[in-house]
Amino acid sequence: MAPDFLTAQSVHEWGAVVGEKSLSTSLKNWTFEVFAKSCTAISRLQRECDKGTILDVETYWKIRMDSSAALPTLAVILYTDQVAFPDWFFDHELVRKAAELTDIIIWVTNDIASVHHELQCKHIDNLIPLLVHNKGITPQAATDEAGQVAHQAYLDFEALEPQLLQLGESRGAAYEMVRFIASCRFACTGIFHWTYHIKRYFPWEPGMDRGDVSVVLGEDLLK
Repeated sequence: MAPDFLTAQSVHEWGAVVGEKSLSTSLKNWTFEVFAKSCTAISRLQRECDKGTILDVETYWKIRMDSSAALPTLAVILYTDQVAFPDWFFDHELVRKAAELTDIIIWVTNDIASVHHELQCKHIDNLIPLLVHNKGITPQAATDEAGQVAHQAYLDFEALEPQLLQLGESRGAAYEMVRFIASCRFACTGIFHWTYHIKRYFPWEPGMDRGDVSVVLGEDLLK
C-alpha cells in the first residue's frame, strides 16, 4: 500500500481498524472518504510545493480543505466516541455543511498561526502569502482577511446549529446530533490549544507562561 507514502500506509492501517470496530456504517464510510481525500490532497500540495508553484487562492482553498486533515481528525474523534450514528447521518447536507465549516475554522486559523514559521522554512503553501501575492495586499491586510474568513465560518456554524438540532430531533437522532456538534467544537478548540501549547510555531523558553491560554468555542452542549 503506497510503499513510498507513509501517510497512506498509516491511513490504510487505521482504516482497517475503523472498518472492523466502528459502530456506524455511515461514519465508517465518511471516515474512509475524508482519509482518502486527505492523502490525495497532501500529496498534491507537496508536489506543487516541491515544484515551486505559486497557486491561486481558489486552487489552494480547494486543496487545503482536504490537506488540512481537519476532517480526518474529526472522524477520529467521532470514532473514539463510539456513537452509533444512523445510516443517513453523514450523507445529510446539513451535517456535511457543519463539517465543512469546522474544516474552514481549523485550517484558516492554523494558516494564520503558522505563517511566520512556514515562511522561515521557505514554504509558500499558506493562505496569507498567497493572498499577498494574488491580491497585492499587505501581510497585515491578508491576515485580517483570513481572520474574517474564520470568524464568518464560526458565525455560520452558530447559525446552522439550531437546524442541526432540529434535524436530530425530527429524525430520532437527538443524542447523536448533540455528540456530533460537540465533536466539531472539540476539534476546533483542540487545534487552537495545540497551536499555542507546542513549540512548532511559537518560540518558547523556560519561564515563559503559556498555562493561561484557554479557548472555548460557543456553548458547551454537554453541560
